[in-house]
Amino acid sequence: MAAIELLHTVVFLTVLVGFISILYYRRFGSVEKFFVYYIWMSAFFELFAMSVNLESVNNVLVDYGWKNNLPGLHLFTILQFILLVLFFSRVLQEYLVDYLWKLVLIIGSLIILANSIFIQSIFTFNSYSKTVVELAIILASISYFVKLMLSDKIKDHNVVLTYFVTAVFVNASVSILIHLFSNSIMQMEQEFLTQLWNVRTMVNILTQFIILYGIYLVITRERKLQNRTQLDISHS
Repeated sequence: MAAIELLHTVVFLTVLVGFISILYYRRFGSVEKFFVYYIWMSAFFELFAMSVNLESVNNVLVDYGWKNNLPGLHLFTILQFILLVLFFSRVLQEYLVDYLWKLVLIIGSLIILANSIFIQSIFTFNSYSKTVVELAIILASISYFVKLMLSDKIKDHNVVLTYFVTAVFVNASVSILIHLFSNSIMQMEQEFLTQLWNVRTMVNILTQFIILYGIYLVITRERKLQNRTQLDISHS
């Protein structure tokens, strides 16, 4: 599959996941809905990035002083950080993890903004901010997995949340390696560079399928609960 086809597949899956989550929004739990907001945001920015690449749209943005579509990435990064901090603060609250989430949210947001204003221009790739966000995701995900393994009620945990956390953990674990070694990577031969970005895109596709399966569990769990209730009634 060509690189451009892989990118189109990512956009299609991201938008599809967003659309399905809108259709079944009422079935998500209160904590899960914070991840749904992240899904919607991701779908919006995928469409935004694709539209900016259209010549007609790009010409209009150039007239307004835009050099590329990277300002969208800077905005995505801080919104991604905010939404996932809000999500993890509620996920880990259920396991009695005492984090100073408001402080994390404020300091992290200020660091990302400072990087975009003073260090890496909005028209350059914000590798520092992306690394900070991905490191935060990895640490929060590991905290969740550890608490889950140590929990006495592991059988009663929310499986949907586990799939959502796994999705962002897998994505961040691969992305952080690319951003940490971005300087070395950009010096690679074009063939190897293309293969690496194809692998990165495949991870994005895998991430969307993991999220999609989590949404499938949300859609079907009400029916399973009804079947289990009927079974208990019949046995009684």
